[in-house]
Amino acid sequence: MLEDGIVADAKLWTHYITAAARAQNVRLAASWHAQMVRESKPRAPPNMCATNALISAYARCGDMAGAKAVLRREVLGKGARPDEHTLVALLTGAARSNQRLAEVEAIWAMGEEHGVRLNSFVGTTLIQAYRRSAHATKDVREKERGLQLGKALLVRLVHFRQLSPHALACQMAFCMELGHAERAWKLAERAEGQWNVLMTPDAWEAVARAAEDAGLLRQAALLRDKAQALAMQLVGAGDEGNGE
Repeated sequence: MLEDGIVADAKLWTHYITAAARAQNVRLAASWHAQMVRESKPRAPPNMCATNALISAYARCGDMAGAKAVLRREVLGKGARPDEHTLVALLTGAARSNQRLAEVEAIWAMGEEHGVRLNSFVGTTLIQAYRRSAHATKDVREKERGLQLGKALLVRLVHFRQLSPHALACQMAFCMELGHAERAWKLAERAEGQWNVLMTPDAWEAVARAAEDAGLLRQAALLRDKAQALAMQLVGAGDEGNGE
């Protein structure tokens, strides 16, 4: 790159590191990040986009210790604050590697401590991490606690007007995985009746897959009926709008 007379700026470095992260090539991502830091001005604040990409590279590969080391060295160690993308990278890594619930809670507590705001993006990722934490334990009480944390988070998302069909579907799927079909249906009813959040066909299908994986075949069939009926309804509404 330098031989061709091209000097990478912060945006270009971020693209390079993100590409390496998506390829799960941690060594290459770390090498490019180190080169970016060497070429930066002394005492320059960290490039959070590039640093988050490096954290994501470690987290995608299940190396949570490496991800946290980058956080300590390149963010906290340089007087910066983690942002929502930092948190999502860590939570995604925790979900992919089935981290225990205590680990997920610690990541979220760190984010809140540094002022990361709860939004749909963060909330959905956090519920997914709660979900996956249930795979890391045989303790029924811990599984149920994760489910209750997810439910409480939905209420907070509603308060901030950040509840999305995706987040709702994620919590409903969690209920199905733990065998609580009635809780999942009640969430859908509450979302539509009180929270004014409507499920999409894709969201219903996601819950159906979770029910099917949990062996709740009748529930999966009912959920797929919901998805198909809603899809047909939307197609019909589109045809009417086009004057057909």
